[in-house]
Amino acid sequence: MTNAGSDLELVRLIRRGDERAARELLARVGPSLRSIARVVLRDDPRSEDVVQQALCRLLELRERQVREIRDIGAFLACMVRRLALNEARSEGRARRRERDSARRDVGPTPDVKGANAAHLDQALSEAIASLPDELAEIVLLRHVGGLTFDQLAMTLDQSRGTIVGRHRRAMEELNRILAGANAVGAAHENTGVAR
Repeated sequence: MTNAGSDLELVRLIRRGDERAARELLARVGPSLRSIARVVLRDDPRSEDVVQQALCRLLELRERQVREIRDIGAFLACMVRRLALNEARSEGRARRRERDSARRDVGPTPDVKGANAAHLDQALSEAIASLPDELAEIVLLRHVGGLTFDQLAMTLDQSRGTIVGRHRRAMEELNRILAGANAVGAAHENTGVAR
């Protein structure tokens, strides 16, 4: 029986309530899944939560859907990466809301440089969100998660050259978008129009 086949058999046993099979599957795939989550989240407790969520989602699938999975480990790795990225994005949005709320409570600041920085933070977040998913994911994993190009290639199961090319494309697109945002900001400053 191949490793993927034995993992699939473990999933079937887990679905029938076999706790020993659950421990065995977690021992096989847990360390790599936690590593993927930690790279994105940089937080061990939340990483464990994401791994548990991925395992629960696997167990919620119908039997037919489980049979269609060729590699349980790869399926779970993709699920963990997706859940961790969603968690990181949600946390980023919450931090921005808190920061914006704190700014509103303090009132407007006369510091033009600070206002420009806030404008650029928002513009950068919006620019990343506007990228195609495969480019946004590379930017987030590279610049938020701190992955090297080699780690990105391994995590995303793509060649290093493909990752480097997509990263370059993403950075060019971000520069183009942000240059437009800077031009709009400068126009507002020059005309005295409030943003």
